[in-house]
Amino acid sequence: MGSEQYAYSDAPLTPSEDGRETGRKCRDCMTRVPYATLIATVMCCVGVGVFCGTMYRGTTLTLRLFEDVFKLHIKWVEPVQLTFMVVGAGMGGLGLMILFVGCLSTGDTRNKVYRTWRGRVGGRISCAIVFSSLLEHLRRIREYVLAKGSCSAKTM
Repeated sequence: MGSEQYAYSDAPLTPSEDGRETGRKCRDCMTRVPYATLIATVMCCVGVGVFCGTMYRGTTLTLRLFEDVFKLHIKWVEPVQLTFMVVGAGMGGLGLMILFVGCLSTGDTRNKVYRTWRGRVGGRISCAIVFSSLLEHLRRIREYVLAKGSCSAKTM
């Protein structure tokens, strides 16, 4: 029973006999957390939630008002409502990506991963490539949606 191998650390969480702290791994992990970026991401996600909720509710009530009071059915409100949701999801996704970049560029992680000047420049270039490819995909999706919308508008 004493010779079993465990996947976790056998080091105690209390200070050792020689006075050194053995719980240094937890402290090292906590110093890598970009608290400002984490707080900004939480605020961004709360803002996205408020934006999506209020815009969805506002467009729903506006549509209901036009139908009940003016007896008009406005068809363009549903695509606007969907656009608000897509924009909100995009804002939330960008907030999470910025949090990821913040975690990689903070504290000991930056010193371990990006030690040299070339490593830091390579990280910046790879980050720029990822973001530019993401924007290119979003542009293509937008063009596709606009092309689809113009085709359906011509047939009506």
